[in-house]
Amino acid sequence: MAGEPDADPPAGSARPVGEAERQGRLLYRGAEADLVRGRWQGLDAVFKLRKPLPYRLPALDDAIRRQRTLHEAEMLHAAKKAGVL
Repeated sequence: MAGEPDADPPAGSARPVGEAERQGRLLYRGAEADLVRGRWQGLDAVFKLRKPLPYRLPALDDAIRRQRTLHEAEMLHAAKKAGVL
């Protein structure tokens, strides 16, 4: 199981992801995020749990993680709309 970092919920989710839903099988551990397989609203899902980085100021780290999560969701949406996904 992944260590439970304080992470943003998946972009576009209807409600925050609870700890029980986030727990699952660790698929990949990266420098800035972990990928975890779990369930969300009764469906199989993959969560990208972005880790706070201790060398950044907390406010800056939070802003960067939120911006990256939002930008990633926008890119996935655009790719899906274009028929790539």
